[in-house]
Amino acid sequence: MLILSARCIVRAAPLDLVFILDSSGSLKNKFQDEIDVIRRIVKHVTIGETATRVMLVQFSGVQHLEFNFNKFTNRDDILSALDVLRHVSGITRVGGAFEFALNKMNPENVRYIVWCTI
Repeated sequence: MLILSARCIVRAAPLDLVFILDSSGSLKNKFQDEIDVIRRIVKHVTIGETATRVMLVQFSGVQHLEFNFNKFTNRDDILSALDVLRHVSGITRVGGAFEFALNKMNPENVRYIVWCTI
């Protein structure tokens, strides 16, 4: 929160941040590079229920919810979850992952989707 004067208070809006991770078969050798991109972003945001909420969806033929917005409320837990994430593999079908993510996001929050594919 930033107080500019006794009458003006600026508050950061909650942010829903969704990572959609391409886990198709052709990217198996690049999977760790995708995780590293996510890791670098997570290290620079404030995580919390009233700050940034993070969700991760892998997609190949179908989407796989790795963790939803309510699972982690701090950066270290998200980074630990990334350490054990495994490549799913399959064909590339991104549409379902985007639809899934959009349905989970709070329309009152600022919303970002980061599509990770290399």
